[in-house]
Amino acid sequence: MLNEAIRQIIDGEEELILIPCNNKEQQESIRVQMFHVRKKRLGFLSDTVGITKFNHEGQFYVKVYKKVITELLTVDTDGNIVPVSHVRNPETERMVELMRQDGMNEKEIAEAIAVK
Repeated sequence: MLNEAIRQIIDGEEELILIPCNNKEQQESIRVQMFHVRKKRLGFLSDTVGITKFNHEGQFYVKVYKKVITELLTVDTDGNIVPVSHVRNPETERMVELMRQDGMNEKEIAEAIAVK
């Protein structure tokens, strides 16, 4: 169930998923488990999926949601994934905008613009 929630978010099938919990203790347990699943599944892209506790009308939930990437990443000459530190040019901005319009998710965009 937890892996499936992460998969639906990163594949763009859902922008927000609520996982119902029986009580606060279960809510905390599931939230921590989600952090581990997110780190394992996404690695350096784990910042693209948010996880938080959410309460609504007395019911406890763990909220899993898509976060907007505010930072683009690239691969340096040593093969490390690092933030893009140069000033982004209008061509790159336009490419990213078109990729989003074409329905690409943030992971696909980051992979497409990464230096190979």
